[in-house]
Amino acid sequence: TTLSEIVDSVYCNAASGVFNVNLMATSSIPGKVYTFKKLDSSANAITILPNGSDTIEATASYSLTGQYTSLTIGNNGLHWYIHNIYRP
Repeated sequence: TTLSEIVDSVYCNAASGVFNVNLMATSSIPGKVYTFKKLDSSANAITILPNGSDTIEATASYSLTGQYTSLTIGNNGLHWYIHNIYRP
């Protein structure tokens, strides 16, 4: 799944298999904030993948593995930064 600039919250269900979310380039949406939430209890991960050479706090991806785990990220036009992580 590739996100657009219109979306703010992404509710993900990986019960059927691994679920990848592809972010847009930070340079095309500076200041954008996204929140991701894993809804299912499966062992399948939700993996958030930055575009090209973009990173999430210097890493190539970030995965949500537990049910109801959430991640909020924002960018400065160059990199994605973690604003909040919730692990119930």
